[in-house]
Amino acid sequence: MISTPLNFAQVDLIINSEMLVETSGGVSIQVSGDVIENDSGYLKGVVNSGNRTSITSFAGITLSEEFAATITRTTGSPYFGNGAGKNILKHYQIMNDGNATLTNINVILNEYEIDEMNGPFFLYTYDTDWKGYGDGSIDLLFSADEVNIEPGVVDLVISEGVGVSAKVILEAPYNSTTSEMRTTLNPYIPNNSPYVEDPRIASAIPTEAVDWVLIQVRKVATGSTIESRASFINIDGYLIEDDGSQGVGKKAKPDDYHIVIKHRNHLSVMTNEVQAGLTWGIVPELYDFTDDINQYYGTDGAKEIQSGIWAMWCGDSNSDTRITDADKVLVNNIAVYEGYHDADLNFDGSVTNADKFLVNANKVTTPQTQVP
Repeated sequence: MISTPLNFAQVDLIINSEMLVETSGGVSIQVSGDVIENDSGYLKGVVNSGNRTSITSFAGITLSEEFAATITRTTGSPYFGNGAGKNILKHYQIMNDGNATLTNINVILNEYEIDEMNGPFFLYTYDTDWKGYGDGSIDLLFSADEVNIEPGVVDLVISEGVGVSAKVILEAPYNSTTSEMRTTLNPYIPNNSPYVEDPRIASAIPTEAVDWVLIQVRKVATGSTIESRASFINIDGYLIEDDGSQGVGKKAKPDDYHIVIKHRNHLSVMTNEVQAGLTWGIVPELYDFTDDINQYYGTDGAKEIQSGIWAMWCGDSNSDTRITDADKVLVNNIAVYEGYHDADLNFDGSVTNADKFLVNANKVTTPQTQVP
């Protein structure tokens, strides 16, 4: 632990494997040479470079050409925020006099950072432009196309992604007496995601998980999906991570997004308006789908299942984006099967005639998803 200023002149600061150097109390380290973190070696805190006129790398960042600039790198504890995900703070501020080109960012994630992560949603941004993402593995190399660094102050951030915070109700498992969703299906929920868009394996099934859902973000309502993330929904309708914490991290750049929620036998829904400013280290405002039909994109995008409670339509057992007799046929074909099935519409762990009643109740108006 360093609590007084340190200034290294014309030398490199080398931090060997399994060494942790940490500054505190607003103290920074000034190094005119380079900062080298070998393997799991880690400098936590603030380190400032001297002028980089003749040196093209500093503390894990590599530049393709020499230029007159100084660099401040800040690292620290992860940001913990409900709905914001957990973000490793790794921030470079480049102060330069002339143009340069950024080609590669070399970042070694040490055990400290790995242990504090929620998931592998590492990305990097240069100003407001998206540059890429990695899978969170150790010795991960972040590479970018050549990016022109203009004169002035440039911020480059490496983080865990963006956070999505939303509340939505699935019609089928909702219990109007308790105002919660049932977890009857929980023992049958597989660790493997049922969605081809994100066929990941969960580290655990949360005890309050009602089922898997697929969360997507898109720039405009009629645009294509930017990123998909399979996660869980709990008894109160909150999106949760594998450890049960509220809010879900996604490997997408900070931006304004529509949020799409999909379920394997309910009609998909989307936010009526974009959620502005989803980014790293900032808790997004909770988007509550449940309290008004106008929260949903389109017309009749949800069903009022209780006075003032709106939910996703149940009954799309064949996932064709609408509820018709074809969904009832699927229920008939696999009746009395126990386990995890799309035709188990009432979430009781088996497919029976009771599931057909749900189709019959909703197919009268032939509802279909309003997500373009």
